[in-house]
Amino acid sequence: MEKRADVRIVTVFYSRENAEYFLSFSFPAIRKLKIPLTVVDNGDNSKLIDSDSGIDYIKNSVNKGYGSGANIGIAEAKEEFVLLANDDTLLSEKFLCRLIENLSFYSKSDYAIVGFRIISKHSQKAGIHMIPYNPFIILYHFSVIPFMLSLFSRGSGYIGALESIHAKKSSKEVKGVNGSVMLLNREKFNSLLGFDEEYFLTYEETDLFIRALKMSMKIYYDSALTAKHKHSLTSGSKSLEYSFSSMMIFLRKHYGKLWSIFIYAWIYLYLILKKAVNRRKHGNEIEFLKKS
Repeated sequence: MEKRADVRIVTVFYSRENAEYFLSFSFPAIRKLKIPLTVVDNGDNSKLIDSDSGIDYIKNSVNKGYGSGANIGIAEAKEEFVLLANDDTLLSEKFLCRLIENLSFYSKSDYAIVGFRIISKHSQKAGIHMIPYNPFIILYHFSVIPFMLSLFSRGSGYIGALESIHAKKSSKEVKGVNGSVMLLNREKFNSLLGFDEEYFLTYEETDLFIRALKMSMKIYYDSALTAKHKHSLTSGSKSLEYSFSSMMIFLRKHYGKLWSIFIYAWIYLYLILKKAVNRRKHGNEIEFLKKS
């Protein structure tokens, strides 16, 4: 009998739109390749799951956030690796086949986390971190450079910190990867006690990278594997509120209270200026920041 690849896919459902997207575009390849799949449902999508689908379905009675849902799914895994994928990602058959081929390399190289090139309609960038995520990167996000670029963009104008310097064709050890699709060594993930569930949404993977690096674990970016990310905002209008709240938790936890106060004040002043210059695109961010 053919040996099954030692990997399980875990995804966390919330919105019906994204759940339907994942089941329509990612699940066919997963099913064809007979890769075990665990779905943790933070929403109400049970009617979308066929009883004969082979999906290990877990319905959460209380939505405690993305990290909590991921922890629940990964806790049920027995495989060496877990591929954690957002519910709005497209995992092609080609991507999954190459992933399975590379599992032995990842295992022998003792990688704790492996990331990939993630393409979305918003970005063609790799999304990798060449240095550990820190307050100076956050200050860059809320500075004049990305703001000036945003004035000429069609969308929200978000420009990631120095993303353009990252080589798309160079696989390497890095300090962080795009968290929408990433491979986790299950034992190493468990030794880190999983995601910190204080983060409801966003920054849970950034926090994990920092803790892994502090434990001398290796994070690898495999540029040869590409996945697609629809990049929808499942949390709707609350996404910015969650992001600001998680940012402050991250800063207090890893860099101290003074840094968090300084950056809060910096962002507040930046958002006032941003609103004054371009009211058409901006204005609600200040209220979300206050709630954080």
